Amino acid sequence: MYTRCPHCRTLFRVHPQQLSAARGRARCSHCGQVFDAIEQLQSEPDTDEGGQQTAAGTPPQPPAEAPAPAAVSEATTAEDPHLDTTLGGFEVELGPAPVEQGVTLEPPDESTLDAELRRMAEFYEQTVEQSREWSTALTPPPAMEIPLDADRLTLSPPGADIHDDGRTTRETPDDTPLAATPVGPAPSRPGPPPQASDELPPPPKKRKKRRGGRAGWFIGVLLLLAAALAQLAWFQRQRLLTDPRSRPLLEQLCERFDCTLPPVSAPQRLKVLQRSVVGHPDRPGGLLIRLRFVNQAPFPQPYPLLQMTLFDRNGKPLGRRRFRPEQYLATPVGDRSLLQPGQQVDVKMGLVDPGPAATGFKFDFLPAGATTAPATTAH
Repeated sequence: MYTRCPHCRTLFRVHPQQLSAARGRARCSHCGQVFDAIEQLQSEPDTDEGGQQTAAGTPPQPPAEAPAPAAVSEATTAEDPHLDTTLGGFEVELGPAPVEQGVTLEPPDESTLDAELRRMAEFYEQTVEQSREWSTALTPPPAMEIPLDADRLTLSPPGADIHDDGRTTRETPDDTPLAATPVGPAPSRPGPPPQASDELPPPPKKRKKRRGGRAGWFIGVLLLLAAALAQLAWFQRQRLLTDPRSRPLLEQLCERFDCTLPPVSAPQRLKVLQRSVVGHPDRPGGLLIRLRFVNQAPFPQPYPLLQMTLFDRNGKPLGRRRFRPEQYLATPVGDRSLLQPGQQVDVKMGLVDPGPAATGFKFDFLPAGATTAPATTAH
């Protein structure tokens, strides 16, 4: 079979296998244009077109440009028709069909030619139908469509192969054969798996729980807590000793550990019930002092010091004197004697009359052995 390039009118010899591989598309090796080889098929070479062949019996002149590549292309195509196909569009590049000199062309069998043409037409129709089905199946769903900006789109006239910017509308196939690149040596086969040893490895040693560590931490925490409580009790000792709720507990602890709690002195909890200063009936020029007070504290406390101050009519102190318990009590008491809660004490003692300058007096209760200011006062 033969086909002719409609652009330069060059005649080519083709095979059905070539047309099937490229879907009838062919590229002219003379002018480089792509055309439909099926539409240009003919059973015999046309001796009147383009001067490519002369009358029957007269061999045509071979083409003036590069006859050797055409012969090589024809020989390669006869051996394997797929080697002349290109990747871009499945196009077949055809060279001009060489005609041997001195050989007359015999027309092919009409029945064979009709069968081949019919089979090629059916294959072409099937190919077109499959292309339509593939294009329909490959259409992206509406959700995947990318909106296009109409301002950025430019329309080219039909048949234009090149845009204004010089880029081709489609890639031209590359006629250069692809060189095979070695991928490297094949991976070596894995060796036999290592044989397991008959002896099992010893199990990991379990770490022994250090009970002593936890006990040490626990004891340390207890010691720190005890130290904190001891410091708090030391700073609040006066409050703890005077509190009726904590005082019994502290006394029990002291009995067990053989200790003695110091007595709590609270002179502010002493209240004067009665007082008087008159002339002494037995001593001329003397004064007789009478005083009664009570312990209102809920705990026992030692007997306080009694301080008496005399003032003139302007409130200026004229004299001051302190009396110990054994001096102002009618009945002497020991050093460890305590004034029980609610207990009343009567004081009776005589003083020398300071004269008419003394017009007022004041009684103060001080802690035993204290040298500070009085805690309570009775006029």
